[in-house]
Amino acid sequence: MPKRVLTTSIGVSNGTLPLVSVKTARPIDRARIKEIMKKIRSLSIVAPVAVGDTVVEDIDGEGTPLLATRAVGCSNEK
Repeated sequence: MPKRVLTTSIGVSNGTLPLVSVKTARPIDRARIKEIMKKIRSLSIVAPVAVGDTVVEDIDGEGTPLLATRAVGCSNEK
């Protein structure tokens, strides 16, 4: 079965940017991408976010973490 690393973005509350890019830490089954994207669409995270932060510990039920790939600071930081 083909596998792919899934990259997308999720919303950020109280951040300097409205979105943060994320990706799966390893390839997931290509046939499950739509199902997993449905889960991801319901997610949001609160700033601050650092590169490598785990957004979801197990996004696919097989232990694959969803990781932040961009830093987003808090909108109230100076």
